[in-house]
Amino acid sequence: MNSALCDLLVQRCIEMFEEVCSADAEKPDSQEFGVPPKSMIIKFGFSGDRDDSIPIPDVEAAYRYSAGNLQAVPADTEPDCSACGMYHREALALLCYYDGSRAKIMISFGKRNARCFGYIIKSEDGALKLTEEKLLWVS
Repeated sequence: MNSALCDLLVQRCIEMFEEVCSADAEKPDSQEFGVPPKSMIIKFGFSGDRDDSIPIPDVEAAYRYSAGNLQAVPADTEPDCSACGMYHREALALLCYYDGSRAKIMISFGKRNARCFGYIIKSEDGALKLTEEKLLWVS
């Protein structure tokens, strides 16, 4: 497993999760649509498929993020997808890399509330960086 790439994608994923959940919670009509998830299951792995559906055949690492804490969990851990308005109680993030230089982050906040971003992975001064962030789709 490429730990540096995993750490980089997980960090960006957490930033996105926090941005979306705090922005959605602050909307005046937010309670009408449900409560954004307070935790997220994150799965990281290689994808041989470049399709935007992001299948990860072999999960290399899995985590639960909640209240600022990241904890390793078994690879087969599934999020609590019970409904809370338009959200699930727990978000699901799939982070994958492919072609050696590309990565994707898909976060599902609810049944019809998800987004997927694509990146180019570059190495600069010995450190990996995610560049050229591109929104691939939103639901």
